Amino acid sequence: MLNVVKFRRPGAPMRRTEPMQTMAIAKRDAPLAPFAIACDSGRGANQRLKAARANAKLTIARAIATLEENHRQIRAAIHKIADSSARARLEADLDLIERELALAKRKSASL
Repeated sequence: MLNVVKFRRPGAPMRRTEPMQTMAIAKRDAPLAPFAIACDSGRGANQRLKAARANAKLTIARAIATLEENHRQIRAAIHKIADSSARARLEADLDLIERELALAKRKSASL
């Protein structure tokens, strides 16, 4: 005997009696985990990765060079300040910036 209650036309939308659970609603408080990304094992993916890494290295190198140039300009401007306590404070801050720049150079070299 046919079950007439569950019959529907092919292509007709199904009616749901219970609410549909989605990721956004069902697991709102759950910690986010990265999705697994399909890996393109072709040579093109490797070349794109190398190009992206090279571009990132160039961008970092340019940023460090710009920061060093700004640092030199500020260091030169500090010598023109007459107040010795303000000059000493600024020089201490610039020494900290020099150490941070050296650290950034070492980290960028390891990329």
